[in-house]
Amino acid sequence: MLDLVGFLFYDFAATALEDKRSCLNDRMGKQLFGQNITINDDVYHPLQQGAPFDGEGLPRQRVLLVDRGIPGNLVYSRAAAKAGRKQPTGHGFALPNEFGEAPVNLVFDGGDSSIEKMVTSTKRGLLVTRLWYIREVDPYQKVMTGMTRDGLFLVENGRVTGAVRNFRFNQSLIEMLKNVDLLGSAVRATGEEAFEMVVPAMKVRDFHFSEVTKF
Repeated sequence: MLDLVGFLFYDFAATALEDKRSCLNDRMGKQLFGQNITINDDVYHPLQQGAPFDGEGLPRQRVLLVDRGIPGNLVYSRAAAKAGRKQPTGHGFALPNEFGEAPVNLVFDGGDSSIEKMVTSTKRGLLVTRLWYIREVDPYQKVMTGMTRDGLFLVENGRVTGAVRNFRFNQSLIEMLKNVDLLGSAVRATGEEAFEMVVPAMKVRDFHFSEVTKF
């Protein structure tokens, strides 16, 4: 899950919206994700370990990016803040750079479920251990493609019944975060495709697996 949702981080940059490179263009302040999705950028969270200042030397602020599914705030470097008549939030990169700023200490709110509860509540589904080779297909709809690996298991009538071949997926992250039925406890995690963040396991309905892979 970390390696998927980590691709959202730059979409919350004020520079990205100004350049029309964000999936949040024309969507700020609207119900975009499910009401169980809340995201902060919070370097001071006890499970985060980032530097308390940004590349421009400013102290990082805690920013509520998504409140119960509604994206409401962005992060700002000094230049982006001046252009937008805002205050910088301490998320700028060291100069010179072409990206401006980004939240790099993302924290997703978790829930009270567990992977075991997710499995037992599933009539038929897949238990995904790991995703990799994730690439962006459509930046505005935030459609990602990638593959499963290192263990993919069939769940039937609340039980893991066996292993299955790996799949490729084509999935909009916006749609995925509308379809989260259960959330586990948020934990600090690391992966290959995204930086470290605090994120829960998720049970997602109607995830778009497109074809079986060759390994």
